[in-house]
Amino acid sequence: MSAAVATRAVRRARRARLAVAPIAALAVGATLALVPTGAATAEPAPENPSALVNTFIGSRGEGNTFPGATAPFGMTQVSPTTAWFSGYAYDDPTIYGFSTQNLSGAGCWEQGGVLPIQPTTGSVGPGATFDTGDAATFDYRSYGSGYTHEGEVGEAGYYRTMLTSFGGIDVETTATTRVGLQRYTFPATPEANLFLNVGQANGVAGRADAQMKIRSSSIEIGDDGVITGEAEAQGFCSGQGYTYTQYFALRVDGDVTGSGTWDARGAQAGRPAVANDAQGLAGAWLTLDTTTDRTVQVSTAISYTSVEGARRNLAAEGETADGALVPFDEVRERTQADWDAELSRIRVHGGSDDDRTVFYTALYHALTQPSIGTDVDGRYVGLDGREHVADGWEYYQYFSLWDTYRTQNQLLAAFWPERARDLGRSVLAIDAQAGWLPRWSYASYETNTMTGDPAGPYLADLWRYGAIDAEGDPGAVVLPAAETLAGEDVALDAATAYAAMVRNATELPPADSQFAGRSGNASFIADGFIRHEPGVAKKGMSDDRQRAGSATLEYAVGECAVAVVADDLGIEADARRHADRAGNWRNVWDPSVTHGGFTGFPRARVSPTQWSPSAPEASGSDSNGFEEGTPWQYQFSTMQDPEGFAAQVGGREQALERLDTFFETPGILDGSDGWLTHARSSWVTGALDYSGSKYNPNNEPDLHAPLYYSYLGEPAKASAVVRTAQRLFTNGPAGVTGNDDLGTMSAWYVLTSLGLYPGLPGTGELLVTSPRFERIEITLPDAPDLVIVADGASGDELQMVDGVSLGGDAVTRSHLTIEEVLAGGEVRVDLTSETTSPWGTGPGDAPVSRCSTVAQLRAAEGRVVGVEGLTGAVGTLTGAEAAVPADATARLDWEDGTSTAVAIGDGLARPLEVTTPVLAGPGERRGELVVTRADGGEIARTPFAYTVSLVSPFSDVATGDQFASDIIWAHDRGITRGWAESDGTATYRPLAPIARDVMAAFLFRLADESDYVEPAVSPFVDVATTDQFYREIAWLAERGISTGWERADGAREFRPLEPIARDAMAAFLYRLAGSSGDDGDGGGDAAGVSPFVDVAVTDRFATEMIWLHDTGIATGWEGNDGTRRYEPLRPIARDAMAAFLHRFDERERD
Repeated sequence: MSAAVATRAVRRARRARLAVAPIAALAVGATLALVPTGAATAEPAPENPSALVNTFIGSRGEGNTFPGATAPFGMTQVSPTTAWFSGYAYDDPTIYGFSTQNLSGAGCWEQGGVLPIQPTTGSVGPGATFDTGDAATFDYRSYGSGYTHEGEVGEAGYYRTMLTSFGGIDVETTATTRVGLQRYTFPATPEANLFLNVGQANGVAGRADAQMKIRSSSIEIGDDGVITGEAEAQGFCSGQGYTYTQYFALRVDGDVTGSGTWDARGAQAGRPAVANDAQGLAGAWLTLDTTTDRTVQVSTAISYTSVEGARRNLAAEGETADGALVPFDEVRERTQADWDAELSRIRVHGGSDDDRTVFYTALYHALTQPSIGTDVDGRYVGLDGREHVADGWEYYQYFSLWDTYRTQNQLLAAFWPERARDLGRSVLAIDAQAGWLPRWSYASYETNTMTGDPAGPYLADLWRYGAIDAEGDPGAVVLPAAETLAGEDVALDAATAYAAMVRNATELPPADSQFAGRSGNASFIADGFIRHEPGVAKKGMSDDRQRAGSATLEYAVGECAVAVVADDLGIEADARRHADRAGNWRNVWDPSVTHGGFTGFPRARVSPTQWSPSAPEASGSDSNGFEEGTPWQYQFSTMQDPEGFAAQVGGREQALERLDTFFETPGILDGSDGWLTHARSSWVTGALDYSGSKYNPNNEPDLHAPLYYSYLGEPAKASAVVRTAQRLFTNGPAGVTGNDDLGTMSAWYVLTSLGLYPGLPGTGELLVTSPRFERIEITLPDAPDLVIVADGASGDELQMVDGVSLGGDAVTRSHLTIEEVLAGGEVRVDLTSETTSPWGTGPGDAPVSRCSTVAQLRAAEGRVVGVEGLTGAVGTLTGAEAAVPADATARLDWEDGTSTAVAIGDGLARPLEVTTPVLAGPGERRGELVVTRADGGEIARTPFAYTVSLVSPFSDVATGDQFASDIIWAHDRGITRGWAESDGTATYRPLAPIARDVMAAFLFRLADESDYVEPAVSPFVDVATTDQFYREIAWLAERGISTGWERADGAREFRPLEPIARDAMAAFLYRLAGSSGDDGDGGGDAAGVSPFVDVAVTDRFATEMIWLHDTGIATGWEGNDGTRRYEPLRPIARDAMAAFLHRFDERERD
């Protein structure tokens, strides 16, 4: 085994424990080695899968794919421009040119289409066919051409069409990574032309919002035969005004007889160059004589660094050693061979011709973008606008992370790890150089398109799949300054990635940064949800505060991803903090909203006491607070906590009923052929379906929703819904559902066709559904081939999983781990047409809730968080089905022999919620639920598992909030009741500073000094005997906990309304534990070394603060450099005070 392979194997073994362990309960697992077996009988895999690719799939409707030629992840995409999102729409009648850069599947108008080259015929000159005296002649809408689909060809790496204008011109395109080739076969004429348009790009006439704007441009016909130039472009989803520049260098192989240039004033023959510093027409033309040789080849290299970079790219990839152009057919052959090599990593056997074409086209689309951004010498332009050098790796650009983090990222990380590593390094380069992680970066700027938190989950899965190195100390990382990165390498290790993830999850970019980051972080962290602000000023197209409902849900998923990685790296405090925030989804759950027979849906909220007015079936507009979806569609964005979701909606059966209604699953499983058309008749009823209450397979928020069945223990239904949704992908122009979004939807199809779908980011769980092909062979870089065998698999049949085996060993759980998959060998999947297969339905078969809110209380630092004094809790019963008469009673018989009476409702639902008296915790207690009749006879006896969970008495404290358990403890101990509000609720105001008089009251109640009799005369001149909390303040003075400040006249003052600082708080607790002192100059007699960089041993109250640290009551904040801060003069907030008192009380009890 090579050193690299050994290292990767060790890393996988390190992380294997996460495949089966929730945050609070880790277990160590092992990678399962698999043994290959012989092939099943099926249609053989294609030898040249590039020939099966149909690049027209997705070019009609909303798919927005382009049919032109590109290399795998190529910098250039040579494709026709008809004025559509991707440059080409199958039903558009006119082609305006063949451009050099396009996106695949993106849903914004203003994109791509730079440098469209159009072949024409006719005279060019004053009053000629193309009148040089009329600038409008050179607007590409004046020289567009009709074309025909007859004979039009779209394969991987090759495109062909026939222009029907200008006497008929045959056009072919192919490409290397950085050079696009166009070959034209003109009629025999001395007036063949090439129009090179640098002043216009993709866009729709008359629509300013649908134009890729060219802000400045230039072109020069060089004496050496190389035509060079640049176009400064701006656009993509109403961006912030940032621009990027695309440079080019092209050569023409043909008999050039004339040339000229044009601008907004007109055209001039013989003029070699033109430059336009503002938006407007600009370009050049060449006239060629094709009377003898009708074929003309144009080779165009592009670069994002400079014209010189484009020239180097042209020389390296477009020219032979003797300076001639590499022939078109040779490039086509090489590029299609490259595509064959990439596509053949996954070889499918079986299925129809259409099945294989759809599969390999989807795989092709998933391997098209992001695009390589480095020139052949490694130079690239970062999002800081500066030039950098990638040494030994490729920098990529165009990151549609809101889309691709869900599917394409995992596909590449698993089976194209060398690509995934460079993609991850590129994302971290953006963070290091430009200051933040991207969300939707276009070329060399951030667009801030879409909302939520894609970057954290993206990096978490790269880490979990092994694409990020394990080296580095994640607790001691300082990201390098941008100026140190030019020309240097960018680290791709756990330390760098983790630091970026945590900063993204906890901080905000500077106001003058181009990045919005998680713009809702302030309220998400402080309030536990993002406050809905529809009219907030935003950077770019989107802002999380406008889509606060869905963004809160997506942040929560991202928080769990960070928690999983933190746990894997052994950073327990971070793991707990982010796992707690992963429960913030509950804070946007409105239990009062009713729709479709169900009560309770996620909803945006303006404040802790005010919801945003939205209904569960409203549109995804700003006023609704959801990004391209509805509460119905977003409620299943809780895959980090399906257990908590089930509890929230009334139990597992209620959760499953919601899924059945959402998918209209009974219509799929009714035994008829209705499932074949179900997707079109029930789900996809409009162009994009952002505003419905049903499953929307057209868009990203619902991609994982079918797999929620597996999380709830019914994987057969997951397979049924997935197989039904796959029918939306067909071998035709409309064969992609929704925007393909740089391969996202196509990657969904590929992964579900394999029967392996990624679960919660960071976990490495791959949920198993029914494979679409009988045999699938996947080449792995460091292991034997992975072979998936599913005898009888057919996309034309509704098939569910009936069993899974790894290397011959049966697996009952409904998921595999990435370690198991990447070990190679055979995965055998047994299929059935039965809709109620028992596979994956047993206890422990479903993936665990990795950031569960059901078990809120956790062990910490060897101490169990106490639950004494809780007023109640909820237990969940499983397995009981008997009906219960109205006079029945119930009790819980615990394993320790004790019993607890419980109240039951009108029937014994499954699962049943029962309210019980307070039980010790945290965690689970087991026993039996016994239900009896009035005469004492048993009706039912069933095993019972009970989990203690918190119930907050305060409307502004959610159970998932930081310090929630401490605040609830303080309430239940009688230390605080908060404030009574006019609506009848109570608030705690957790982030408000605590005043000295209130602190006295808290300590008085903690010490339980109810028998204390206050003196008749106040010890403080600023505290009257009639003041609120006089008794408590007097007690504080008498105990020596605080004697206040002595004035010059000898009197003492307490300053009751001043906020108490953290150093004085330490002194109060220290003295309560047994010492005394005053509040003035304090001690300063601490011995040894201070654990805090901002506390010297000679400081006021140093002894007390060090004692606080050593007892574990307050350990301060850890910085990226490993040091800890206490911030002694900072006022103590009410939530943190509750935590300190709780920990102090536990210490005293011990």
